[in-house]
Amino acid sequence: SDNPALCMLDYLNNDIYGCKIPLENIDLDSFKTEANYCDELVTVKDTAGRDRSQKRYTCNGVINTDDNCLNNMNKILTSMRGMLVFTSGKYKLKIDKLESATFEFTESNILGDWTITGGSKRMIANKVVARFFDSHNRFIETLSVVSDDSFIEQDNGFTHEQQLALHFVSQPQRANILAQMHL
Repeated sequence: SDNPALCMLDYLNNDIYGCKIPLENIDLDSFKTEANYCDELVTVKDTAGRDRSQKRYTCNGVINTDDNCLNNMNKILTSMRGMLVFTSGKYKLKIDKLESATFEFTESNILGDWTITGGSKRMIANKVVARFFDSHNRFIETLSVVSDDSFIEQDNGFTHEQQLALHFVSQPQRANILAQMHL
């Protein structure tokens, strides 16, 4: 399967080339939910500007088994904007997506003093350069550059560039979408 949630599940559980995590330590429902989300069809523009449907996220790449589990997991996670969370004794997959808030802050559930600070300039980008291996160009490493002139203008004309390595992305449209989401 090229479904990144299923690829992650296989990598976590695999005894030969993976992390050897027993299935009882994995929240299988979270992987099933996120696998279904990855397989949803979305409409994108192809290189000629025509609308076409494709799966939301796919995982297309090669695992380097000489690399450690954490690095390989992070590479797979970038293909779906995923996060692996360890909670209640189990690994849970969570994909960054638009969802409704389910918790309301009130005076009765907030204790102590709170201080909220915004991110530093190093954390906030107004230009993202995503590197991926383009299947339309014989899998040669390619760049997808996304920036927003209004963000640059708000930063007094200074460009804050961040690099994004998409090791398991092979389509320009998907790389562009992930770069825009990162921006």
